[in-house]
Amino acid sequence: MSEPQRRAARRRPAGTPRGNVAAANDDSPSIGGLIFALQQKPSSQPFLFAAIASGVWLALSVALGGALISGVLQRSPTLSDFFLSPAALTVAATIIVPIAIFWFLAMLIWRAQELRLMSSAMTEVAVRLAEPDRMAEKSIASLGQSVRRQVAFMNEAVSRALGRASELEALVHNEVAELERSYDENELRIRHLIEDLASERDALRNSSERVGEALRGVGSDVTREIMAVSEQATDRLQQVAVQLEHALRQMTDRTAELTSESGNAFLNTLSTIYTRLGSEVPQLIDKLGAEQTKLTVLIDGASTNLAALESALRVRTETLETTLSERTSSLELALGQNATRIETLLTDQTEAIDSTLANRQQLLDATLTAHQDGLNSSLAMHGQQIDAQLLERTKQIDSAFTERLRTFDEALLRSTMAMDNAVSERARSITNAMETHAKALGESMEKQAGELDETLMRGISAVRRTSENITRQSVKTIEGLAGQAELLRNVSENLLGQINSITNRFENQGQVIMKAANSLEAANFKIDSTLQTRHQELGALLDRISDRTQQFGTVMSGYSNTIEGSLAEAESRARSAAEELARGAEMRSRAAIAEVERFRSEADSSTDRVLEDLRSKFNFVQK
Repeated sequence: MSEPQRRAARRRPAGTPRGNVAAANDDSPSIGGLIFALQQKPSSQPFLFAAIASGVWLALSVALGGALISGVLQRSPTLSDFFLSPAALTVAATIIVPIAIFWFLAMLIWRAQELRLMSSAMTEVAVRLAEPDRMAEKSIASLGQSVRRQVAFMNEAVSRALGRASELEALVHNEVAELERSYDENELRIRHLIEDLASERDALRNSSERVGEALRGVGSDVTREIMAVSEQATDRLQQVAVQLEHALRQMTDRTAELTSESGNAFLNTLSTIYTRLGSEVPQLIDKLGAEQTKLTVLIDGASTNLAALESALRVRTETLETTLSERTSSLELALGQNATRIETLLTDQTEAIDSTLANRQQLLDATLTAHQDGLNSSLAMHGQQIDAQLLERTKQIDSAFTERLRTFDEALLRSTMAMDNAVSERARSITNAMETHAKALGESMEKQAGELDETLMRGISAVRRTSENITRQSVKTIEGLAGQAELLRNVSENLLGQINSITNRFENQGQVIMKAANSLEAANFKIDSTLQTRHQELGALLDRISDRTQQFGTVMSGYSNTIEGSLAEAESRARSAAEELARGAEMRSRAAIAEVERFRSEADSSTDRVLEDLRSKFNFVQK
């Protein structure tokens, strides 16, 4: 067996053998194993054995010494005499000296083990000094591995940044889609409201027409009823006059019949008397005076009855005429009063309807104004809340993105500092190890010192140059990544600003649409309630409206035309605002998507260029 093989077999390896050296891409052994070997302490078993031997020796010595010096202890009067006696000194020396020897031997053995470990480590250092190319290869491999790890970390950071940009792009697309969806919902809602308003307008027009027809029918019915009442009164008066005339005729005929019957009876009586006188003249001469007196009395009574009948007929006729005149006057007065009262009532009802409509219109205007003010205030508060929420969300996104960029910068800075510290530490460790072992092995390796120093200096210079090149390349890479990070930050800030402006624009348009929709809905509700109230009031006043029906129909038709014009104008404004909002949203979304695509392509190209530069530099370093 040759000398190098025996030496390799005898020494304790401090790291991975040369045959197991991995490539620069894998984990390779560093100088840490050698430093660990130099700092390794020997085992403490010699001290343990020394302590056990000391304990055993102490026990045996105390037992034997106690048996030997028991007589001396009895003969010594004082304790000082006992300690000064030769037997006590001999026993003490027998106990202490072997124990000291045990510990001295343990110290020698521990020190010999330490010297063996140090010699093995020094031998390893000497072997490594004899092979500077291997040391430089391992250092370059470890340095390349560190650079590769840093490059992988940078690639991962760039990938995370690109992923974050993709997330932001997806977030922008989602926000734009949500805004478009809300715009479509608002447009559909406005269209439904417009359709409802059109249907309400048609219903209002139909209601106004029905009300006008009902009022016209009520006016014609009232006129017909008044004419019917007048005709009934005239017919009643005619019937009363006919009845009075018929009663007068009956009374006159009855009076004539009574008079004819009395005259006939009187003539018959006279003829009978004349016959009886002619036949019984002699017998009745005496009775003639009495009969003549009776006849005179009867004639007077008949004359009196005729006069009474005439006076009674005259009085009754005058009474009938007076009553008929009074009844006719009272009927005419009642008809005049009723006509005046009906006209007054109609005038009062018309004025009351006019005043009620005016008051209701004023109340409706005041209510609409109050509701509009309340709606404006609520919309303003809602807009402020939405602005605050959007501002808070934008601040959160900005703070999160700033925190990610700060973390990325800190990670890059820590990586750079760790790489610089590792390179500096390794350079210092190599320099210190070289100087220490060169001084320790200077006497045994005087002939090879110059060559080793030159080789070591060349290796150190090469390592330093390589480390400086790698440091410069790392600094350039870090500067490029910092520029890319700054560019990405600017892009993100611009993107956030554009998103904020787009969001504010959409929010403003949404507020305008919501305000218009709420105004239309409130106006629809107010018009509906007003129409219901008007319909109830008109239903209650249908029995008392006459002459102003046409004017009221005209007012209602004018009001309906005004509402129809206002609704048509509001519908045209809403449609124009919706079309403008759609065009603005589409333009903004297209511009934002184009900007994001451009930023994405620029970031991809910049990342590809940086990765290509790093690959070329790393290949150059490996060569």
